[in-house]
Amino acid sequence: MSILWTLIEWVFYLELIFLTLLILPNISPLKWQEFFKSSIALRFSQNINLYFNLIIIALVLLITDDNPGDSSHKSRNCDRQNPVNLNILMRFITQYKYFMSGSVLILWFVVKRLIMLIQNLNELIHENEAIKRQAESFVNTANNLLEESKNDNADSIEMEKELMRNKDEIKRLNKELSIAKLDLEASKFKF
Repeated sequence: MSILWTLIEWVFYLELIFLTLLILPNISPLKWQEFFKSSIALRFSQNINLYFNLIIIALVLLITDDNPGDSSHKSRNCDRQNPVNLNILMRFITQYKYFMSGSVLILWFVVKRLIMLIQNLNELIHENEAIKRQAESFVNTANNLLEESKNDNADSIEMEKELMRNKDEIKRLNKELSIAKLDLEASKFKF
């Protein structure tokens, strides 16, 4: 195996480690968002689409690079001594390379999608907190208004009672006034 395929193996292992870190429940999306907003991540993310596309192209080229008919791994001595074992070995190496480059390619998409989901989750958490604060503010305002309306209701009940007393007083005074008028008219007729 060449240095290039060793590098692909290491990329595969690093992706697995990074995915394992991303899905750990101990690390919250808020902490990941802090990491993604750090200076190192921001420098890397400036050209992330370019890096992402270049790595995809490289991995696709590596998938198509080695085919079973490739004679680069054959040696003349092995070919003469045991051609069946060499053919099996060549197919194994080719399948291993397809597996590694395909796995790295798939995991690359999974990492990108998982990072996007973590960022979306972080945004939803912030929106949820803002909505919760708004709801608490609304509840506090509603409670204050209810208390004020209860106080106003108590005041209005007292005012209604006082109004009823005043109406009764007005009725009584009107009766007295009408009696006084009748008395006045009666006294005019007497004199």
